Amino acid sequence: MKYFVRVLSFVVLLSASALAQTAVPPPPRPADSGPSLEVTMKFIQNKLNDIGKVNLASFSQHTTDGSTFSNILVLQVSNVVADPVHCSISYHWTWNQDGMNVWDLDMSTMLPIVQKVLVKPFVQAQNDMYAVGGRPDIVVTSTNPPVTLLIVPSIDKGGRSFAKGGWIGGLPFTDDDLADRVAKAMVHAIELCGGGNKDPF
Repeated sequence: MKYFVRVLSFVVLLSASALAQTAVPPPPRPADSGPSLEVTMKFIQNKLNDIGKVNLASFSQHTTDGSTFSNILVLQVSNVVADPVHCSISYHWTWNQDGMNVWDLDMSTMLPIVQKVLVKPFVQAQNDMYAVGGRPDIVVTSTNPPVTLLIVPSIDKGGRSFAKGGWIGGLPFTDDDLADRVAKAMVHAIELCGGGNKDPF
């Protein structure tokens, strides 16, 4: 897998062992180079609609007493529409845990206001969410299969944002190289839509 940081502060976090590594950003690429917005958005839409259901077992440990537990998760992305006219991406997202529907959301992302795209292992994303939620004593140790999440700031129909410390609405991939490809396309689309981190430093 490739490590890179773009003008959008695109961060790729591959594993716990990779956290100490830093990447040197390449020179910014002109926004008008590469595929058109229409081609890029079509690629994103097709690849995200191909995700379907992602089934995984999550294995966790209570650090206080060393006890362990597991969960069976089903993450699903559907009805993805990447709209080049409005520079938006909408999709339906569900999270089922141990046979119970935890989240069932219609999500949307407005690319002109996106400053960064994150790619994280599910394990790290879930542990980050536990920590933000006040449960640092629970640690996810692994999943089967390994899953990579593409996380872009999104809101649901009620206007709720899940960006702060969470991965609700995150796009799951069992192929981390494909996650990288879609993330690069997302970064390019955001640039073409006028988004990204405009801070020169």
